[in-house]
Amino acid sequence: MSRDPFDLLRDQLVAAAAAPEGVRRRGRGRGRGARPLAIAAAALALGGSATAAAVLTFGGEPSPPLKGRVDGDPARRYSIVLRPDLRAGAAGWCATLALRGQKGPIGAGTGCGPALEAAYPQIASGATTVSPRRILTFRIVDRRVAAMRLADGRRIVPRGDPALPTGWRAAIAFQAAPRGLMGQEAIDVELLGADGRALDVTRAPRGVGSLPTAKVDPRDPPARPCAIEHRALPHLSARGQTIVKGTLTPRGGTLDAAGRPFRTCAAALFSLEGVRLRAAVLVDARHPAGAAPPLPAGYDAAARRIAGGRAWLVVDGGSEEARGRLLEGLTARPPTR
Repeated sequence: MSRDPFDLLRDQLVAAAAAPEGVRRRGRGRGRGARPLAIAAAALALGGSATAAAVLTFGGEPSPPLKGRVDGDPARRYSIVLRPDLRAGAAGWCATLALRGQKGPIGAGTGCGPALEAAYPQIASGATTVSPRRILTFRIVDRRVAAMRLADGRRIVPRGDPALPTGWRAAIAFQAAPRGLMGQEAIDVELLGADGRALDVTRAPRGVGSLPTAKVDPRDPPARPCAIEHRALPHLSARGQTIVKGTLTPRGGTLDAAGRPFRTCAAALFSLEGVRLRAAVLVDARHPAGAAPPLPAGYDAAARRIAGGRAWLVVDGGSEEARGRLLEGLTARPPTR
């Protein structure tokens, strides 16, 4: 007997969420042709955008929020979260699409990829089955995108949200599930400009490459820019640290990247009472010498500004109490201007 498609999807999402970090596919974005990301049945693609204003001159329905109840199955809830890529040297974003039922989590897919060139109007996308009869599709876009047109002709108007990175909006839609686990005809969409014409997003965009890094002693890091230091805390151990080698300033002084992505100039791993936590120093990837942009409100991390506002020191993972305790015990050297 064949298995129900939703049961199969649930197993795939749970396996993706539990897989070791190295098992998940990630976009590297070194040079031209940055590829989309695929995580189990949730397809996640990372990219960039500019913020030119677009005025909707045709009809459309408003997008659902980033978190809410599944259309047609209110017993299930979905959430879409974006956060900075905390790998040392990286400049980009990670997206997580999660599904939860009455009895707890059903599954989640996560993908990380580079910021893309400013000419590309999209930062992330995904689609997954959320119930036996419904599929969720989403795109995170800039203001050049006035609507997302679905295969059935519906137009979804993107909505802003403080949980999104600066300058981005979300277009989310529920559609009837096709026969089989995932039908491409159900998730193909077009991004429309203010004039109602489709924007060209078929060309593989150029991704922002990672900067060279070096591993350092996490217990006694060198006096180098962005290095993270910690004071002694009960049951705290430093497990590893990687920092960017050389300058953070791009050639020509600025970076051709959409929006205001972060660059991770240092990342350190800690264990606090057996719980794994990651600390990182984030700067504005386009203008490292300037003030780092605000963190997305939906990013669940402990953070404080350092270096006069030019950078963020963040702690990710574990519980809110654990993140706060570790952040209080950390300091970081100012990044290179």
